[in-house]
Amino acid sequence: MAKPRLAADYDDIAAASRSALAEVMITLGAYRDALVLIGGWAPYLILERFGEPGGFQGDTFQVDASQAGPVHVGSIDIDLVVDPDVVDAEHYATIVERLLERGWARALESRFQFQKETLSPRSGRPHLRSGSTSSPRSRCLGRAASVGTGRCSATSKRAPWRGPRSPWATGSGTRSRRHSLMGQWPGLQ
Repeated sequence: MAKPRLAADYDDIAAASRSALAEVMITLGAYRDALVLIGGWAPYLILERFGEPGGFQGDTFQVDASQAGPVHVGSIDIDLVVDPDVVDAEHYATIVERLLERGWARALESRFQFQKETLSPRSGRPHLRSGSTSSPRSRCLGRAASVGTGRCSATSKRAPWRGPRSPWATGSGTRSRRHSLMGQWPGLQ
């Protein structure tokens, strides 16, 4: 049986992930109406904003703090859906350019992947961030899709809730071809 993972196991890398999320959202703020945060950070931010007062931590990284109820640790990855109806190829190229200007580098595995070493604000330790972006031609935004196939399902429907329109916008939806600006981080799957 695998050893259970606890919130404390993710404290440092989740802090680095949230720091990277803040950087990316500030960097890409001009595109906030075309980006939707999905994945592990979405429930964290939804609970932080709409959860019962006192029922959710104000700071994810206070693992030793007294918590009323379950604690969501945040995420070790950052997934953003890019709306291809808003972001054309030229704007997508600008998104890539802005990421490169902020020190993100293209990963060797794919032209849609980027990586950057990010320091944890908790420990100062570096964590390598890697991930991928989707092509603006993909049309699976907010629709059921098989991850990795690049195909939308035949019964696709728009996600009913896309969240508040802000740089920290969160929403629901699935992705195809890993619609993320930063994807899974190695070793913590």
